[in-house]
Amino acid sequence: MKRIYWLLGPMLLVIGLLLGFLAQKVDQKQRLTQTYHFTATPTVFVHGYHGSFKSEQNMMADIENRGLGQHQLTVTVSSKGKLSFQGHLDTKDHNPLIGVVFQDNTAGEMADALWLAKVMRALKKDYHVVQYNAVGHSMGAVAWVLYAQQVQAVGAVPIMVKLVTIAGPFDGILGFGDEVKRNYFLNAQEKPRYQTRLFRQLKVNGPRFPSRVPVLNIYGDLNDGTNSDGVVSVVSARSLSYLLKPYALSYQEVLITGPKAQHSALHHHNPQVSQAIMNFLWHKSDQQILTK
Repeated sequence: MKRIYWLLGPMLLVIGLLLGFLAQKVDQKQRLTQTYHFTATPTVFVHGYHGSFKSEQNMMADIENRGLGQHQLTVTVSSKGKLSFQGHLDTKDHNPLIGVVFQDNTAGEMADALWLAKVMRALKKDYHVVQYNAVGHSMGAVAWVLYAQQVQAVGAVPIMVKLVTIAGPFDGILGFGDEVKRNYFLNAQEKPRYQTRLFRQLKVNGPRFPSRVPVLNIYGDLNDGTNSDGVVSVVSARSLSYLLKPYALSYQEVLITGPKAQHSALHHHNPQVSQAIMNFLWHKSDQQILTK
């Protein structure tokens, strides 16, 4: 009997610890569901110029660690536009996350937008995706705006629900159509003094942006005197307001400052950026505190 008790003691301790852990997880889930929405609507992440899956992986990992979503599917687009899929997409309310990877990661925003159209048609046809949220970093942010302004056949692609842009070079990149402290806003509508050809195209197509879509624009300022994140100026990133504010359902901005505001650091396990994304996409309150 003593031997049985000696064996049962550790077993009961392990069982107790497991039950405690499960109870904690259930309590955490209940608290999350009180604050955040959990749906089957996927969120699609797109990287920028010279980017890769790593550009999206960190943000998705932050979301998973908070228990607010699950990375379920990765779509790889070859340089010839061929799609390949890794993973699966279920219909449960887990806030599924999808990463899109362009093998030719220097093709440019126009090519990325065309490839996104192909990706979205495949998600609708093969995975029965009805609606989705969009997140893009740098050139990926520009590609999403270009894609959203395309005229799509009704029913052929899923409906964009919300759009998050991060460090988008909507009016040039430093050294390529923009210079440090060169550009500035002319009025309260954030109309930039100097406008690139791409910016002017985005403005012409502005009315095509779906009016039902709220937009969150996240940008960085290193506070080092360059008024930029080291790659994209504050004016270039914020010029999205002039492009979309008259047409989007709503438009919000989040400024990140200091070392974590560096262009690539904005997507690299950045607590403020990840929290802003989570709150904007899934918080139940209409009066969202984006970065807290």
